[in-house]
Amino acid sequence: MNRERPRLIPRLIPGLLFGLAALLAGCSSRSADPNSPATVYENLLETQREIAARNKAARAPAQPPSRALIDKQNVPVIELTIENHDLVGHAFRRFTRQDGYGGRIEVWRSLDNVSFSFRNGVLVGTRGAEWDMLSAGVALRGDGPGPGGGARTYVFRALDNQAVDVAMACRTADLGRQRLVIDDLSHATRHLRETCSNPDGTIVNDYWVADGGAAEEGVIWQSRQWSGPTGGYLFIRRVSRF
Repeated sequence: MNRERPRLIPRLIPGLLFGLAALLAGCSSRSADPNSPATVYENLLETQREIAARNKAARAPAQPPSRALIDKQNVPVIELTIENHDLVGHAFRRFTRQDGYGGRIEVWRSLDNVSFSFRNGVLVGTRGAEWDMLSAGVALRGDGPGPGGGARTYVFRALDNQAVDVAMACRTADLGRQRLVIDDLSHATRHLRETCSNPDGTIVNDYWVADGGAAEEGVIWQSRQWSGPTGGYLFIRRVSRF
């Protein structure tokens, strides 16, 4: 429940204005003595500003890799945002394989050694994250990327290394073609939306599937997928050219 915060600011404004006026008056008439109270107070404020600036710089998020750097790697790169943790990172594709049931498995690994597994572009596993998705049963959309709807069973790792199953019923809707811009690259895509539910709730996954010809066949340029009750949603963008 959202509780309204006490409205303290209006009550503090008169006092703050009075304090600033007194400080300005003191500054205009203070002596040059470096040990005077006014000078000591000013020096303290300046030190606090410097400390705050350094702390802010230390907390500044890392700059994303440039287009030139991404192109230089000559490997597929995805950007992942863990929405409810406000974390952004990048991962490189380690390998792909066919699973024998018409699915294509891709495993991507981040620089801090967290891996993400996809089957035809649908998230089916994570390793190295606190909320690990151990597996996910996915009905495919024919031979193309994206989900086909139907039953979905997730298996998550819980405390004491126990496994927790989450079963859902899913349906997929085609929301039509959409021109998608990722950084400086433009892609023709088809937007698919998957809605999965059970008695405990509903999740919605979105996929922007390549719709630009054989050269991009099988690529999901962007997606927003549920990774579990702890990890929440991952927002995933393919930031490389292929």
